[in-house]
Amino acid sequence: MQKKPIQFDRGQTDFAAQLAHDQLHRNNSYYVDEVIASRVSPSSTHKIRHHVNCIDRKLASRDSVLMGLDSFPLYNDPQAPSDPIFIQKVKIYSDKIVRYPVRYDDGSRSTVSDRSKENLTRGLFKGYISKESGRVIRKRLEAWIKAVQINKDVNSKYRNPDHSHIVFATLTLPSTQQHSDNDIKRSCLMPFFQVLKRKHGVGEYFWSAEPQKNGNIHFHILVDRYIDKDRLNDQWLMATNTLGYYDRYIQATNDINPPATKINVCPQDMSLVNYIMKYVSKQPEIRCSYKEIEGKGTKRVSYWASEEFKGGADELLKHGYDLEGINVEHRLGRWYGKYERRPIEGRSWGMSKGLLNLDVYSTEATYRVNDLLTIAEYSPQVGLLKVDHAELYFMNVVDFMAKHDPVLLADYRKYYLHLYRSIYHPPEVAEVIPISRAQVSDPIYKSCTSAIQLRMAV
Repeated sequence: MQKKPIQFDRGQTDFAAQLAHDQLHRNNSYYVDEVIASRVSPSSTHKIRHHVNCIDRKLASRDSVLMGLDSFPLYNDPQAPSDPIFIQKVKIYSDKIVRYPVRYDDGSRSTVSDRSKENLTRGLFKGYISKESGRVIRKRLEAWIKAVQINKDVNSKYRNPDHSHIVFATLTLPSTQQHSDNDIKRSCLMPFFQVLKRKHGVGEYFWSAEPQKNGNIHFHILVDRYIDKDRLNDQWLMATNTLGYYDRYIQATNDINPPATKINVCPQDMSLVNYIMKYVSKQPEIRCSYKEIEGKGTKRVSYWASEEFKGGADELLKHGYDLEGINVEHRLGRWYGKYERRPIEGRSWGMSKGLLNLDVYSTEATYRVNDLLTIAEYSPQVGLLKVDHAELYFMNVVDFMAKHDPVLLADYRKYYLHLYRSIYHPPEVAEVIPISRAQVSDPIYKSCTSAIQLRMAV
């Protein structure tokens, strides 16, 4: 696994410019009404389209489907009708584009293995956010944040959307933790979100839990409404006082303003996602030790977190660290000290139901998209990383698409506008008219409805 270094080469720059010119020439020669609609634009209902380049993949033969694919086919043999069809797809993030192969004729997975079902119902938690969970969180949060930001950019000229800000805050306990993590999440955190939804209009939210160095649990949260810091702090103190944490702080300090809430200053662009992920998905260092007790070997697993010391080596020495030991790390001129942290009891993260199925923009790797990635491959501003069955192109995606493929960028923005509407303005459910309000002209039917109503009342 090797990442292409970003170098400025005059020959590469000229070649990328020529590729861009050729691509624009091809794009201008496309039939705009038909080809762009079939290749780039998603269905308005977001259902799976079965037509590719005017070929119905359900009715057409395998050869016709292979010839009609508007993407580079992979491992497809027209003479082997039993083999699955593979095509390339791309997933577009804010800072990278990922190209990977998928089975074209393999629909959505509807079966779940018995082991997966067992894990879902058994409640197995590691006590921290794993790398797999971090990827899921990254995908859902980016889709949510991108939808809010693009909707604000488009509609703020006419009206300010209700959900146009993503607020990132940190919540800590006012006094020493005396209850289990699950009790605090159940009695403090969840009621806190209910108050934010009821009193402050919060629609969607996300939270992650992490232990502090002193062992107290604290939370990083995201909400989709701007809330004044003092109000947020008051609501959190009231929530923690359900278990008496605020009262114990007052008794111990004679102070009524504990520093329990911190609003994190976030960047305005999509580096906000990376900024948030740095906080919510810290991977602890896992250490295993073995000790023999009464002839039996026992295994102990410990989790270690790192903390940056602004004062450098001198501050580490004051705190009793050995500069040559394994608990001290020096990276890029910064000093870090490691300490053992405990795992979180139960769930270490959660989000509202409206965010559970979100995903970033993805599409088939059409020849148009592959032209864009060819330019990216030879562009000196783009980093390329090739791993098993995938290619990752690291760049400022929006700026790159704006320069080389505005049509794809327009569809990218259209996807997130639709995603925002699906989150905050879902289709209204048809009103069910009660029997008492129905227009009934038959007197016999009237008596029947009265009998039904009486039975239901009883």
